[in-house]
Amino acid sequence: MRMLNHLREALGSLWSSIQRRSSPVGDKVPHEVEDRGKADARARFWTEFREGQREAEARSSRSR
Repeated sequence: MRMLNHLREALGSLWSSIQRRSSPVGDKVPHEVEDRGKADARARFWTEFREGQREAEARSSRSR
């Protein structure tokens, strides 16, 4: 369970750093496209997060 909590904290920290990231100066993206990119990144993050949770749970149940 401790490993799962650590994974959640690490992924939360990663997500925060992704949210703080901005596009490079001079490479302006229209607002709609930028929002879609953020939504796609958020969806990928949560998909990978859930996969990591499942993997951690499977590993912990195997070690019991």
